[in-house]
Amino acid sequence: MARPPYPGKIHHFRLTLCLREGEHDDLIAALQGVGNRQRAQAVIAMMRQGVRETAVTPQISDAEAAAALTGLMF
Repeated sequence: MARPPYPGKIHHFRLTLCLREGEHDDLIAALQGVGNRQRAQAVIAMMRQGVRETAVTPQISDAEAAAALTGLMF
């Protein structure tokens, strides 16, 4: 059975991302594991949650996290 038509207005945005290794590695990692048909939903999730929560990132120590936060505040 087909999906019923959406009753509201739909906005279409066509995007092309050019990501560079060494500069956008977190985004590349987050998108590589996603199939072509799920990529739009993955990008929407990243925009809502922040890419750091959706990409696989290594664990950092509390001292490293504190240093990074201090660097942002001062």
